[in-house]
Amino acid sequence: MSAIREEALDWFEEAKADLSRAVRALRDGDYSLSCYMSQQAIEKAFKALIIGIKHRRPPHIHDLVALYEAIKDVLVLPEEVTERLPEVSQYYVTAR
Repeated sequence: MSAIREEALDWFEEAKADLSRAVRALRDGDYSLSCYMSQQAIEKAFKALIIGIKHRRPPHIHDLVALYEAIKDVLVLPEEVTERLPEVSQYYVTAR
């Protein structure tokens, strides 16, 4: 397996783990943690795509809108999802 493919899969596995944490936190009523972990899951999934499909290093940013800009030619999300990316991005800043 190539190093790029392995790194992309590592990022994707981390994204899945963060999504599980977000669901668990939501179930437990920890809404702040659920929002933060949801942001982290999306960020890591986007970065996995940048590495795996674009074959380049993802930028060291947490802005979901900017990350989506880097992959929107290979991943087209529904408008109702992309409209919420700025809001979800703020959960990283708020939690920190």
